[in-house]
Amino acid sequence: SKDELIELVPEDEFYAEAPESVARP
Repeated sequence: SKDELIELVPEDEFYAEAPESVARP
């Protein structure tokens, strides 16, 4: 799951820092 992939980064922070291609596959 995405939670397992980004467990080191809070979800809101991940989406804030991630490119749109990653945040919106």
